[in-house]
Amino acid sequence: MDSFQKCIYKGYTLYPNTDIPKLESGVLEKFLRKDDIIVQGFPKSGNTWMIFLLQELYPDLNVFQHGDKKVPPSLKWLIMEPKMFGEVDTPLLKAMKSFQMNQSVTSSPRLIKSHLPYELFPKQALQTGTKVIYIARNPKDAVTSSYHWFNKASAPQGIITWTSYLKYFIDGNLPFTPWKHRVETRTCFMSPTKTC
Repeated sequence: MDSFQKCIYKGYTLYPNTDIPKLESGVLEKFLRKDDIIVQGFPKSGNTWMIFLLQELYPDLNVFQHGDKKVPPSLKWLIMEPKMFGEVDTPLLKAMKSFQMNQSVTSSPRLIKSHLPYELFPKQALQTGTKVIYIARNPKDAVTSSYHWFNKASAPQGIITWTSYLKYFIDGNLPFTPWKHRVETRTCFMSPTKTC
């Protein structure tokens, strides 16, 4: 984890393969549709659980089929550097590539996943009526879940200690951190009584 390269944009740590010029070009604003449903939240906060529920309640929401699973497109797919995809040709990577090259590959209404912080989130979504479901989870739970997921996913590279991982989280060195700014901004945005 010490060799983790990070990409800082507007005070947030993003994945190192984020294409910042593409993000700044407004690709996300051009992408959204009025009937989209976006599940938004910090990683490991229950986004996948909410997507599963929405797929059960609204089976007509368009997503990619990946084997026996339904995978919603993610906003981060639009802002990843194309070289990140490499030459691997799995069904999921094919879906990601096709989505990056032609966002109309999914028809309306679409179910979309996003971990982007509010400051980077397309403001058009809030103005056009796109439905956004924001999920907030206690940061202690989110970082604990993230820690266990990370250690499973990166087992070949070695296990990181809880203390080190927590420090990365608190210092804003994990993707989509710092957590505190996300929740303060979103709480302010959602509060009917608070003036921001």
